[in-house]
Amino acid sequence: MGRLRWIAGQRGEGRRAATGSTAVAAVAAAGALGAGVFAAVPMSSASTPPSTTTSTLPMAGVVTPKPAIRPHKGKSFIPVLGNWEGTANGFPASFDLRYDPKLPVRRGVPQYGITQLVTLRPSTCPVTRSHYRETLVTGRIPTEIGGFGSLGLTRFGFAGSFTKGTAAALSAHYHSGSCSGTQVWHMRPVTRSQVDDGMWRLQFRDGESDTFDVQAGGRLATSIKLPQALTACNGIEGNVDLFIAANGQAQLSQRDVRVTMSFSRKTASGQLDAGGRGCSHGPIHFTAKIV
Repeated sequence: MGRLRWIAGQRGEGRRAATGSTAVAAVAAAGALGAGVFAAVPMSSASTPPSTTTSTLPMAGVVTPKPAIRPHKGKSFIPVLGNWEGTANGFPASFDLRYDPKLPVRRGVPQYGITQLVTLRPSTCPVTRSHYRETLVTGRIPTEIGGFGSLGLTRFGFAGSFTKGTAAALSAHYHSGSCSGTQVWHMRPVTRSQVDDGMWRLQFRDGESDTFDVQAGGRLATSIKLPQALTACNGIEGNVDLFIAANGQAQLSQRDVRVTMSFSRKTASGQLDAGGRGCSHGPIHFTAKIV
């Protein structure tokens, strides 16, 4: 399937990728096999470390107590650090909130930052949850939040803010064919199963093998190639991308292909089938491990 990636510097300045830079990437719909490249949405920083397994694990050097966010209205609050997730009409979003004293010092804005943001948005019209495109804002250097609790992601096409220490609203527009609208993800802190970023090797029982990538702190598996056994029985070929949920589960269900995977930190297992179209020998089982 189509794929588009590019690199941009911090604050939208275009340049080659470097440590501490802002990496911008958009990936074509995992659910739309053979689809063309979609317009990309800017994203954030360079190399990506694995996510933590708890939503409250502090970074090295974090001061205690942490500074409060002061919204336009209401009481100040201290946000929960770590992994946050939410859904919008069945499309997931996830990010990692960090406190980082290395972020720019701005009056009235505490040094919190967002990284490892992954969102899924519709890629077809009519809208269906099994056809989507991914947007990633990832990096070693978080994107600093804005004033009054703003998420600070407007330059990447997102709006929203923290509403209290355990709640935030993230929103973005989508346009696909004659369908368009705004998705609003209601984000909450979660505990994520740790899945390591990097190259993974996929192994099918008939001996076929290939590699795919896990990125964004274990949130997204990309370029999972469909096996020849599936192509032979119904002609479906290409790659799929899967969002990895907080519990380590990933799935895709379409008319022509269904995929389910279960991830641990360094290994995974799963199965796929043709959705009942042209393949009668049952699901194809496979395993995977990080290389």
